Amino acid sequence: MKSHRYGKNKQFILDTAYSLFNEKGYKKTTMRDIAGRSGGSLGSITYYFKKKADIAKALYLEFSKNFYTQIRRIYSKLDLNTIEADTVYLCTSVLVEVSNPKLIRFMFDVSQEGLLTDIMKDTIFMQFARKNEYLKLNKDNESLMVESLFYIGMYQQLVVGIKSGLIHDVDKAIYIFNVQHLQQLGFSNTEINAILKTVLPICHAIKVEEEDIFDITLQYPYF
Repeated sequence: MKSHRYGKNKQFILDTAYSLFNEKGYKKTTMRDIAGRSGGSLGSITYYFKKKADIAKALYLEFSKNFYTQIRRIYSKLDLNTIEADTVYLCTSVLVEVSNPKLIRFMFDVSQEGLLTDIMKDTIFMQFARKNEYLKLNKDNESLMVESLFYIGMYQQLVVGIKSGLIHDVDKAIYIFNVQHLQQLGFSNTEINAILKTVLPICHAIKVEEEDIFDITLQYPYF
């Protein structure tokens, strides 16, 4: 997953960190490791990124944007409303993140350092803002942020539960996770069942090709 969004030196640092996170994992990679692999000094790294968490956030945001572009390409060709489309996005992202050993290890490691909220909050807030507009709920930004934080909290517990072995039936856990998310939006059980009846077969049909920690390609086999 390489991007040309950043300047050459900054991008080289991100690419180097990406390689190390993929090989060693986020937890075992240090800023000195990144400096050593990139052939620069620690100061040359901290000029762009004050701490390792800043690098993790930049890499995750690039991954999230690429993932959203791919999933949007899929759901835009299907006859889905905004809630169904966004649920396809969120459900598929959770399925991918918890089924990729390197990616769930990354998410677990950053969650243990209290970083998950920081790297996810902007992306999830945008999802809740989009639903707020579609459903005409007229919620203010603070309410949307609270809902976003609740969602991230549920996601963190899902990751921890799976990674620690407390959750054995992952499909059931993800189903419950989606029900809880839709309840946040005020849908009834009947409405939630109808949404998930449409969405879940799509999510499970999406084929995932994983090259490494963040290099993921999505394909929908029915077009």
